[in-house]
Amino acid sequence: MRSYVNEHRGRFKRVAFFCTCEGSGQTEVLRDLETLAGLPAIATVSMADKEIRNRRHQDRIREFAAEIELGTWNRDALRVAQATSSHAASVNLLDSMK
Repeated sequence: MRSYVNEHRGRFKRVAFFCTCEGSGQTEVLRDLETLAGLPAIATVSMADKEIRNRRHQDRIREFAAEIELGTWNRDALRVAQATSSHAASVNLLDSMK
């Protein structure tokens, strides 16, 4: 995955990352992918293999999908606000997304 992201750096408009693993280190992997992509992810999620085997992952996947939808809307809304409104309106929109 790191190789793919690194090779395509600069081509991404938005990214969202997920990872599964048996042990630990997911946070570092997700951070590395953001660094390699050259932009922050609109959503991330990591799940232990045990969560998946025990079928406790569905809610986390739904939350991840909702973050992607919200992140996409926020970025699109910000782009429109910056293109059509004053700087103050853009700043207000940014503040409302916190």
